[in-house]
Amino acid sequence: MALLTRRSITRISDVLDKSCFTSAAFELVTPDAGDYLASIKFFDRPDYEFNIRSVNSGFTVQYMPGNVVNSVYVKQDTFDICLTSLHEWTNNIKAELLSSNPLFNEFEELKKTLNDAIDQKYSTSYESFTKEELNTLKNDFELLNSRFSELHEKSVITDQELTKIKKTMDELLAEANSFPKKVWYRTYGNNMLKLLTNTISSPTGQKILEEGARKLLDIPPSS
Repeated sequence: MALLTRRSITRISDVLDKSCFTSAAFELVTPDAGDYLASIKFFDRPDYEFNIRSVNSGFTVQYMPGNVVNSVYVKQDTFDICLTSLHEWTNNIKAELLSSNPLFNEFEELKKTLNDAIDQKYSTSYESFTKEELNTLKNDFELLNSRFSELHEKSVITDQELTKIKKTMDELLAEANSFPKKVWYRTYGNNMLKLLTNTISSPTGQKILEEGARKLLDIPPSS
């Protein structure tokens, strides 16, 4: 059993989910022994890490990247202040990515569009996919995969890019069987952004991914 209460773990997850990346972009570990209460890593940059540690008179947080310096270590009096630092850390990651990856800035608007559509379409986090909806998802994913296979045959995308796309699609389709709709779509949007910014270099491939994401959420094509 983790040292932190379920409520405290949920509060951490909520902070991560409110970031532009959502909680799907982070690995959260809550140890069941020792001084460390929580360790959080950003999946695409594991060196971006946030740790909460229990000390005699409160807490300490250690994280990277900081706002000004690369690594930060500071004492906090309350768990609430630790969560405030966690929120600041997610903003630091966003700022670092914006500074180093121009593609991230280009697709930030798409990320916001997807998240806004999810929030408007699903008021609850508990609704699951029906069998018919799962079949539709499967057909949509098969179509996307076939389009990328065609791009691969034309040498527009590489072997590695095609493998990553198909692996991501397979994992997402499997998760749709157990994830609630709202959680799944949030995860889907996050994974599409990762493919767009970190994997697919071809503008044609990026356009197909964007079109697929918009189609699943009934969002009009970009102008």
